[in-house]
Amino acid sequence: MPPSQPRPMPPLPRAVVIQLQRLVFSFTLACHVPVMSGFGWAGALGVIYWFVSHEVAGTALLAGLALASGLISVWLIRARRQSRQRAPAPTGETGGADRPFLDESGRLPDPTLAPFAVGLGIALAVLGPVFGVAPVAVGVVSFLWGASMWLSAARDELDAEDVED
Repeated sequence: MPPSQPRPMPPLPRAVVIQLQRLVFSFTLACHVPVMSGFGWAGALGVIYWFVSHEVAGTALLAGLALASGLISVWLIRARRQSRQRAPAPTGETGGADRPFLDESGRLPDPTLAPFAVGLGIALAVLGPVFGVAPVAVGVVSFLWGASMWLSAARDELDAEDVED
């Protein structure tokens, strides 16, 4: 007698598949947001740091980072749940005064390193009182380069929008 073939499993109803996807997504969000945002690693690192060094300042800073990350994680999870409960906007609606980001038409800016250069320049300039004049000089150069590139890109974008109109 030949071995019998197993019967294929019937497909799941669409509603069950959607509920399973939502369950997996909410579980993933609930587990990964706190860990990836720093709540998990900062808390663990704070405990390890305390047992290794017994230093209060570093442990307090790591505990503060873990607490702040945990609060942000809770806020993100609650915001996600609230956004799922809201009704979706009608498809024909464009952004108005109260919802300006619904209108996705228009130009997107080109990717650039200018915001990073501005942030790096500010960070290096703030380090001046600690490390001396050298980081301030590098920070000012980085800030000026990034600001000029960013502003010229914004000007080019405005000119391109004027040409389209």
